[in-house]
Amino acid sequence: MGHDRMVLMEFLMNGSTRRVAGGMVLGLVLSANAAIAQTAEDRYLAARDAAIERFTPERVPNVGQADLDAEDKARAELDRLIRDVIGAPTLNGFDAPQFNLTTLFSGDIDFGRLDGLVLEADGGDTRLVVSTPSLLARWLQAKWQDPKERVSPDAAIRSETFYLRALGSDAAILRYADVPVGIPNVFAILGARTQDLPPFEAGEVFVSAIRDDRVFVASARFEPPIAVATCTKSREAAEAKLAELERAQIKPGLRNAAALERAIGLREKIEADFKNCFAERAPKEPIFANAVKRAKDILALMPAK
Repeated sequence: MGHDRMVLMEFLMNGSTRRVAGGMVLGLVLSANAAIAQTAEDRYLAARDAAIERFTPERVPNVGQADLDAEDKARAELDRLIRDVIGAPTLNGFDAPQFNLTTLFSGDIDFGRLDGLVLEADGGDTRLVVSTPSLLARWLQAKWQDPKERVSPDAAIRSETFYLRALGSDAAILRYADVPVGIPNVFAILGARTQDLPPFEAGEVFVSAIRDDRVFVASARFEPPIAVATCTKSREAAEAKLAELERAQIKPGLRNAAALERAIGLREKIEADFKNCFAERAPKEPIFANAVKRAKDILALMPAK
């Protein structure tokens, strides 16, 4: 115990009511405690939040070269600070770890990735983000997050939206089926990305693991992608009927609001039915073993400690 803290303890235990000039001892102890509490993670998060505030659209309505240079410099500093929290993980076959936050401009589409370092392999087809349970929990509760995403880490890793937000993507990530791995605090899904309609095939696994002092979030493509013939056939038949309905009821130059609304509703039902079919039937297909193997291969790269 430091000298200042010993003085304070003696002061309290003796029940003395004498005043220490200017509250000096108490002030010294509180200052010491504050310094101890300011962990590497605290320093990183304080710098991150200040940078996010600095690069909001309100502060930078028109982004110029000076702003881009300042943002690059800020990310470089955050990269340095987060390595004090996480270290510099290395994996055979993977590129050197990079800072996972690719932008601090809160108006950018890729803004708000999970705080961590990302490693890539296979030309980017395999990506692994390394973070910590505390960083994950605080990231989920950040004020700039959508309130609907402010959930527990255990609930978050079961959401397809989590992988989009944590890893970053210019396309939506769709959850086609759960991939069983049989390990607590680990969750994996078979998925696909799209900027339009859901693909008929799924050829990517997304894996999350919360392990001691590390959190891992990964995506990995594999070949060949998985298709389910029964689900494809049912969807194609339903889409043919929808196309016929649209040709009959939606005419150029006419008031088509009701018909358009019906078509949108039918489209949403077709997509939901297809994904439900896929989730139910894909795990029964022999080729599904490829997704399980890929997920377990990625999981094996995530050290338990």
